[in-house]
Amino acid sequence: MQQTQFQNHPVYQLQNGDSVCHISPENGARLLDWKIGGAPVIHWPGDADWNSIAHVRGGNPILFPFLGRHMVDGKIGFWKDETGKVRELPMHGFARDMPFEVIDSSAAQLQMRLRSNDATRAMYPFEFEFDVIYELRETSLKSTFVTRNIGENALPYYAGHHFYLEIPHSERADWNITLPCKKWGWQDFEDGSIRTEKAQSSQTTLADKAIIDRFHLEFTEPKVLLESSDKRITFSWTSGDPWFDVTTWTQSEAADFYCVEPWLGLPNAIHHGIGLRMLEAGKEETASCEIAID
Repeated sequence: MQQTQFQNHPVYQLQNGDSVCHISPENGARLLDWKIGGAPVIHWPGDADWNSIAHVRGGNPILFPFLGRHMVDGKIGFWKDETGKVRELPMHGFARDMPFEVIDSSAAQLQMRLRSNDATRAMYPFEFEFDVIYELRETSLKSTFVTRNIGENALPYYAGHHFYLEIPHSERADWNITLPCKKWGWQDFEDGSIRTEKAQSSQTTLADKAIIDRFHLEFTEPKVLLESSDKRITFSWTSGDPWFDVTTWTQSEAADFYCVEPWLGLPNAIHHGIGLRMLEAGKEETASCEIAID
C-alpha cells in the first residue's frame, strides 16, 4: 500500500501485479477506480466533483446503515423508529459522506472503519463499528463488510455496494448478464413499498431496460456473470454470507457505466421489514463478495 495523488487528492493505492486501484478513506471509504493492465474495470469520471464526491457517478459508494430510498409519508431521506420518532437520514445512508479511519494496510489490502459518533447518533441512535476491507489480487477484487454492534440494543441495518462497471453505453447489447435468482422485485417510489414476482428468466443483455432498478432475490447460485465477446466479469460470494439481493441499474441511455449492486437488504426495509437485519448487542456480522475478471 502507498499513499499517492489521484485527481490532485491524497488517496491510497493498492497494487498486485498489473492490478491497481485507488481508495479514499476520507471520502466514505470510496473505491475510486480499478484497472488491470491499464484497462478500466471500475468506472471513474475524469471530471469528478470532489466537493460533492458522494454523488459522483463512479467507483463504489458504500451504503450504510440503510441503502436506497427510505421514506416517511412519501418523503425520501426520513425514517421512523420503533417509538414513532421520525429521523432524517440521507438516501443510501451517511457512510458515503463520512471519513473512515485506516485500521490496517499492506501493498494489496486496506481496512477502514467508521465508528458511531455524535453526527451519526443524531440520524441513527445506535452504537456501532463498521469496517470496509478491500483485498486486491491480480485479476480480482474482494470486498468485505464487518458490522459490530457495540451498543446495548439490537442494531437495525442493511448495507450495500454500488459498483460502477466501465461499460460504454454503445456496447450494452454486446454484454450478456446471468442472474440465477427465483424472484424479481421493484420499489414503489411513491410509498417505498416492495412488490415481487417470480423470475421469468436468468439471462438477458445490458441493453434490456427491464433490468434497470430491478431487484434480484433468492439466488440459486451465489454469483452474477457478465460476458462479452472478449471479457467475463463474475460477482461471487459464499452462500452462507447474508447477501439478500443484487440490484442492476444505470443512469441513462448515454451513461458509459453499468452498476451491479450486492445488497444486504432492500430499500425502506426499516419500515416494511423485507431484508431488514437486526444485529444483537455484542454481535458482529461479516459479508464478503468478489469481482473476478477473465
